[in-house]
Amino acid sequence: MLKMMHNNLTLRCETPIHIGNGEKYTFLDYFVDNGIMHVVDIDRVFDEIEDIDVIDDLCGDIEKNIINGQAQINIREFFKQYEIDVREYVVGTIKTTVKPSRRVQISQFINQNGNSYIPGSSIKGAIRTAYLFNYYDGNIERLVEILKNPKIGNKYKSINDEAIGDIEKDIFRYLYVSDSEFIPKEKFTVIEAKRYNNIKQKEGNPTYLEVINEGTDVKFEIGIDKGFRNSLNDIASWCNNLSGTVVEYEISNRYGGKYQAYYRKLSDEIKRNEDYFYLNLGFGGGHITKAIYLLLWKHNKDLRLIRGILKKERLIKEGMRVNDFYEFPRTRVIFNNMPLGWVKICSRDENDIYIKHRK
Repeated sequence: MLKMMHNNLTLRCETPIHIGNGEKYTFLDYFVDNGIMHVVDIDRVFDEIEDIDVIDDLCGDIEKNIINGQAQINIREFFKQYEIDVREYVVGTIKTTVKPSRRVQISQFINQNGNSYIPGSSIKGAIRTAYLFNYYDGNIERLVEILKNPKIGNKYKSINDEAIGDIEKDIFRYLYVSDSEFIPKEKFTVIEAKRYNNIKQKEGNPTYLEVINEGTDVKFEIGIDKGFRNSLNDIASWCNNLSGTVVEYEISNRYGGKYQAYYRKLSDEIKRNEDYFYLNLGFGGGHITKAIYLLLWKHNKDLRLIRGILKKERLIKEGMRVNDFYEFPRTRVIFNNMPLGWVKICSRDENDIYIKHRK
């Protein structure tokens, strides 16, 4: 039995957040009415149809209404032809900005038996990245040395192991981050986010997401064992250093467009609010929130290193040139001119207590 410092914290969603579970609402799973998306248990609809011929006719009509991979069906109107009222099979509702006429696939938020939450693994992963960033922010020449060393095959493993430790010595074994409390469905909205091309200064293809609304507060816990050797204040400092650098990069990006006003506001908040630390979670954060790219930009290191990283990760297409740090990534996912995924977390424990924790 070991003692672990137990911190009860509040996370506030500064912009909409989407953390997916790999599942989607298809055109057969919902209909939209007066700004509300009604989720239908379509399996139960088919289970309660006793006539196999009716099921065959239904399936045939559905296939006929799919053109170029896009459905043309409003399921509420479609099932009326078969004297089925799908409103009787609604299992949940979510606010939405998607027009009722759209028949699109919508990425679901991660949930457990229908209860949505922010995974502790997502928060812990972001903290881990912030720690890595801070370690090499103070050891930038060592980072460059690893990246340039042709004898090191798996550079990311070497970078990680030196800063954090291998699996057996990983200091993050001693940091516990809980899942958040379950989040009520009234705190969610289905949105149409846009991919914004920085260089072309225009919006591209939309993506449809179930998101936690900005301004939503959720509770979670961070437990720190003595093997971690760092405090909650240290974690806050790492995260704000990384987040502040992301913000600085975006503000200084000469291609930056609609979302830059938000980053100026966020920059002021990070500098002003000493009781909070900031992270970017989930979908839409983009490659710039990863530590290595930002560190090379911050310390104005060899651009060829960036090209090598991008090519190895297949993030740039064959023949694509990256002439400076600001030319990649070229797109951002935005909603109402805001980037997705920003949260702030209270850096003070609500009731400093110790709990018993079994390793």
